[in-house]
Formats: sequence, C-alpha cells, structure tokens
Amino acid sequence: MSFFEPPEIPDEPEPYTPISPPEWIGPPRNMVGAPVAERVIIVQRDDLVIAVTSMISFPTGVKLRLLTRSLRDEIGDLMSGRRWMHADREFGGNLPDEVFRLGVVTEHGRAVDYRPFAGTGGVAGFGYADAGRPEPPQLVPSSGGGGSGDWEQEYWLWPLPPDGVFEFVCEWPAMHVAETHVAVDPAPIRAAAECAITLWDEPPPGADHPWVY
Repeated sequence: MSFFEPPEIPDEPEPYTPISPPEWIGPPRNMVGAPVAERVIIVQRDDLVIAVTSMISFPTGVKLRLLTRSLRDEIGDLMSGRRWMHADREFGGNLPDEVFRLGVVTEHGRAVDYRPFAGTGGVAGFGYADAGRPEPPQLVPSSGGGGSGDWEQEYWLWPLPPDGVFEFVCEWPAMHVAETHVAVDPAPIRAAAECAITLWDEPPPGADHPWVY
C-alpha cells in the first residue's frame, strides 16, 4: 500500500438552485434592472470629486455606483479599509476623521454606511432569509475597487425610494468635506424601475428555499 493513497471521492452534493437574496440585501438575480439617465455630483472640487455615477433601478431597490477620485494618492487605502479595518474597536467606537461616511435620506428614514466598515449599519437579516425583515431604508455596500487616487464602490439601496424626500449625504473630515446633502428627484428612479425585465420566475427565500450569504 502506498503512503499517499488517493483521497476518497465524496458523494454528489444535493442539488442546489440559486435564488435571489432577500430584497433588502441585494437586487433580484432573475431581473435586469433599468438604468437611470442621471448622475449625482455630491462633491466637486479641483482636487476631489465624489459622485454617484450610475443608478440601476429594480422594483425592490436601486443599485448605486459611487466614484471617489482625488489628487491625493491615499484614497484607495482609506476607502478599501486596509488602514482602518479595526478602527471601530481601536478608537472606542469613535469614527476617525479618515473614515468616509455615506448616507441616504428618504421618506422612510435614513441609512448610513461608514467606509470602510462595510455593514456596520447593522443590516438586519444579513445572511439568512429568516433572520427578520429590517426597517427601511438599508444601504448595503457590495463590490468595490480602485487605485491609489480613486475608488469605485457599489451599494444596494432598499427599498425603491418613495415620492418625496430623497437625499445623498456624505462627510469626510480628513478630506475637508463637511456634512453635505444633495437632493435628488426620485421620480426618474421610480419610472426606470417599471422598465426592469424579469428573466424567469423563482421562489422567494424562505424555509423551503433558504438563502445564505
């Protein structure tokens, strides 16, 4: 008998059909959202721009892409979180000036994300479909990337902003950005959601079809 016996071949796993996450966590995977023909400039200076460069509407929410670009080369480190991964503990719960804050205000209330503390807003039910439906709105960060002087970050805003107040809010003390509010008309966003395309039917997450992050 050889010392290096080949490993046993495991049994075939149970069939698994991917389904969409709960609507407060991300866009439905069985739909193609519709783009909104608008961009939102939150901050524009000679040395810094912060802007929502794209919005893709779904009946359940909006997929956002935020661009941060600066002549200062530490943008990538600050936004990726490499320098502040444990700052929430190291600083006793106080946000360092280097941390970028993004929020939204709708008729439902407000939601905040603190880059780089992805998810520190406490998205209820994040990970399990049966963990409970959170209070709207929710702003959930997803993929992001960039270089030394720029960063692009995607977010999921749930639910679709209703008629009325809709604002983007940001603050970044280290970059000399005071709390800044920019009002946005939600009507084009809501209109675009009506143009989303359903590709196939699928069961909602639940006991028979759990979704795990």
